[in-house]
Amino acid sequence: MPNARLALVAIISALLLGDARPSDAGGVGNGLAVAVSADGKQLVAGSANTRALYELDPATLKVRRRVHLGWRVQAMAFAPDGKTILVECTKAFHWVDASTLKPKKTLESGDNLSIAHAAGLVALNVKKRPYSIKIFDVNTGEEKTAIAYNSRQSVAGFGLSPDGKRLALLHSRTADKSEKKVPFKEIPEELRKKRGPELEEFKLRNDGYTSQFLVYDVATGKPTLDTRIWYGTSNLGHLVAWHGDTVHVVTYDNKCVKIDAKGEATFFELGNSYNYAKAASADGSVLLSGGLRNGSRTAAASLESTEFSLDKIVGFPEYFFGFSFAADGTGYGGTTAHRVVRIKSDGTVEAATPVF
Repeated sequence: MPNARLALVAIISALLLGDARPSDAGGVGNGLAVAVSADGKQLVAGSANTRALYELDPATLKVRRRVHLGWRVQAMAFAPDGKTILVECTKAFHWVDASTLKPKKTLESGDNLSIAHAAGLVALNVKKRPYSIKIFDVNTGEEKTAIAYNSRQSVAGFGLSPDGKRLALLHSRTADKSEKKVPFKEIPEELRKKRGPELEEFKLRNDGYTSQFLVYDVATGKPTLDTRIWYGTSNLGHLVAWHGDTVHVVTYDNKCVKIDAKGEATFFELGNSYNYAKAASADGSVLLSGGLRNGSRTAAASLESTEFSLDKIVGFPEYFFGFSFAADGTGYGGTTAHRVVRIKSDGTVEAATPVF
């Protein structure tokens, strides 16, 4: 019986996680990634299940063309000019011609893509010695620079500023004796009763862990800010998005933080509970996040959210897998049930269509 129970646990775990995106501990690995061009005229979806790339009509969400790539697609994005699709897979990273849907260049290692739209650059975490965040031209794949980081600490997340001049990098948490550790039973009773963001922030500020946060000047590769912050989670694959001089860090477990130019961190939560999928608009002003059938569209400046949800379908639970923004604020989402979802700029779901 014990062996049977272990086998059942293994099967359930495989169904839930599949080949989860390596950099995202909370990711559900079998789903549909999406990317829309800035002008909203091109929409593609990529599947981890079928290893195919689908070109869709943005208006009807119907499939126009499908190409079998043979890759387990985990994330995608269009180059700002719409000529290239950047495709992150479980084993490699690809530059794909948007007109032919054929690969132009392949990088054997690189994940957690971050695009500087105004600069036409993409940053990737290249996990080969020497470990670094490498920055490439979005269309040609030409390497522009590499920023080395401390490989003894995992990278929890990183993000290029929209103008491509700054790179924010957050390392995973490490034990820190300078931060006191408060057992749950010793947390003030009024906080324990609230069970809300105040409690979560208190726990993070008093858990004995801190994180290293850095901002690099991309031109020189040197840090302009290197500090330790009270915040840190055990998950990886965070969304790190710039809005002006503020960096928003959005996590799978929804224990999020915004960090100002001085390195001061402020805790926040988004409208939905878990963020299996998360994305920011090109200028970082809007965040999209989603979990089990529900999601939220959040203004970065005010952190005010509009929540949305999908209709319930028969079968295994449906999770959001990825999001993408058009320049007019329209959002598109892909799910683990192979549906593409269009989300209006007011945060309401306009359409949800299966892709096959």
